[in-house]
Amino acid sequence: MYEALNCGSVDVPRLRQVLAGLPMPRAADGRLVLAVVVVGSWLRPDSPTSAERLFCHVYGRSGRPSDQFIPGWPY
Repeated sequence: MYEALNCGSVDVPRLRQVLAGLPMPRAADGRLVLAVVVVGSWLRPDSPTSAERLFCHVYGRSGRPSDQFIPGWPY
């Protein structure tokens, strides 16, 4: 896949054939094992993938006169 992307094109029928040939992941009792990925813009300062992320002090912005602490990376 990466080699195809580096070349700038993907043979879609070949990719479909390869993916269709992969075994389905199954639990010990034979049930299918599926994964769900949640992708959103909800701020998660406790996220383990963003260890350097902190609550940063932001001075009044967007027309708000008050200061805020928001999740982010200090500059």
